Amino acid sequence: MELILTGAQTEVLLVHLHVMRKSIKKVLKRNYGLSEGKRLLKLYDRIKDGLKAEIESLTADGTFPFHINKEELAMLHSFLFMFFQKVEEEIKGKVGIKHEQEQVRENMQLVLLEEVQVKVTGLYAIEIGEENVQ
Repeated sequence: MELILTGAQTEVLLVHLHVMRKSIKKVLKRNYGLSEGKRLLKLYDRIKDGLKAEIESLTADGTFPFHINKEELAMLHSFLFMFFQKVEEEIKGKVGIKHEQEQVRENMQLVLLEEVQVKVTGLYAIEIGEENVQ
């Protein structure tokens, strides 16, 4: 299946995937054990590497269809879902003023990442055949 992203969306997603890799590695190992955790980390890295391979040829507004399989889509969906839960908790817990919360979201370029999440969630819903996927 194809996940169509702009260059800017791809860049922001790639940065967050890269930054979160160490944390993801720990979570996968803890939740799935050593063997399955390693396999899932390789899947995570394959997604990251696939995005990285195309980033140089993309313009900020140009789009590109990234070919991903069902398992990669599920991993990306889970990553984005958990990432946004954690980020929102952190922002609300550390930044008390609404205006400052918006500034943090802007600095992290969360709007672009939210656009990616909407696309991934839409594909995921189609893939599993459900309308109410988060």
